[in-house]
Amino acid sequence: MKPDFPAIANKIVHECLNIQKGESVLIDVREDTLFLGDLIAIECKKIGADPLICAYSDEFVYRTLTETDPQYLEIPSQIHRSVVEAAQVLIT
Repeated sequence: MKPDFPAIANKIVHECLNIQKGESVLIDVREDTLFLGDLIAIECKKIGADPLICAYSDEFVYRTLTETDPQYLEIPSQIHRSVVEAAQVLIT
């Protein structure tokens, strides 16, 4: 039996998180789960919430960790911090 992903997204938004009209929702997903992030974002939009999807590929994460000078990895991302602080709901 194949999962009913639209129904799962609906349940996440309405029952699990009780997202409300006007709430800012950050949806942080991996590239291979972007389809579910999209479905959750659509459910948010349908009730008047404001979703933002951030998606990362495994390749990006791997290369960031293996090719970036460690001194830069220690510096917290200002843009990511700002987006997280602005969201009322965070889905990872």
